[in-house]
Amino acid sequence: MLILLICLSIVAKNQVLTLTDRNVYSYGKSLMEEGDYYRAIGEFKRLIYYFPKSSLVDSANFLIGLSYYRAGRFNDSYSVFEDFAKSKKANKGPLFYSALLYMGKSKLKDGSFNEAMDIFSHIVAEPIADTGIVYETNKYLILSNLLLKDFNQARIAVKRSKLRREERTNLIKLIKIGEALPKKSLVLAAAMSTVIPGTGQIYSERYVDGLVSLAFNFYNAYALITLLRRNVSASKILIQLSISIPFYLGNIYGAALAAHKYNRCKEATFYKNLASFLKE
Repeated sequence: MLILLICLSIVAKNQVLTLTDRNVYSYGKSLMEEGDYYRAIGEFKRLIYYFPKSSLVDSANFLIGLSYYRAGRFNDSYSVFEDFAKSKKANKGPLFYSALLYMGKSKLKDGSFNEAMDIFSHIVAEPIADTGIVYETNKYLILSNLLLKDFNQARIAVKRSKLRREERTNLIKLIKIGEALPKKSLVLAAAMSTVIPGTGQIYSERYVDGLVSLAFNFYNAYALITLLRRNVSASKILIQLSISIPFYLGNIYGAALAAHKYNRCKEATFYKNLASFLKE
């Protein structure tokens, strides 16, 4: 028994763990699949550092950008994919266009819709053999137009694209919803409440706020007129004015704010419907 333990000890001491580029790469990918994106990034960087001449370096660089993207760090993913695309500009293969696509998607997720649309438009104009990249780019170009509320251009892009029938139908529905979005005018709401306090809020479907504003401003106006008729001292009139004017001006500002909130609420529903297309 003692001899067996000694033999096992010798074998354990002599056993050396071999670190290869494929081992590191596979481990990094498994971490990505588990959603452990930051550790995955560490493994891919390890591969690049220890095996700079490996055939897996390009893929590791790309997956670093993808890990940042899936982790929600869109500025970092954009920077990584931008550097990657620059390094592959001379040889415009599938990875080059995939990097451009993720640059656009990173900008889209970060809220930079115009920049995203410019990137997608550039990709669409290129002679790309990979139908998968063309398909994805067209879809995200349409989504960029929808997020920018350029519904006419979105409709044109849908007609030109080769999206699946179901996706085309859903996108057309979204375009119609966007085109029919009710919108309240901030200027009109403010003007209405300038003439008759509270009517701007009622116009924006804030009925209780409108009635309360109308009542307060009516009362303040009545109180001021009563004081003027009684020929009271100027100090009492100034006190009443100091109460009435802020209420009146607040009523005008509140009307414009109510219109703004109404528009935001309707747009939020529209963007919620769009969110399902932006999931991956």
